[in-house]
Amino acid sequence: MDSNNTPALERHYTSREAAKLIGFTTSSLRNMRLVNKGPRWIVTADGTIRYPESALRDYLNGVAA
Repeated sequence: MDSNNTPALERHYTSREAAKLIGFTTSSLRNMRLVNKGPRWIVTADGTIRYPESALRDYLNGVAA
């Protein structure tokens, strides 16, 4: 198997990690989720919130523009 053709898994950040990366508090991220704003998030099988790295990158690019 050629490892160059194997897709890499995307990192998913916790709310705390995501908040730190984009310069918000975890409370601010929660409030944005409640009104369907902010970076895209997912809910895992155990009910925790995770932010895909690509979603944080997209959000930061939109804020900076």
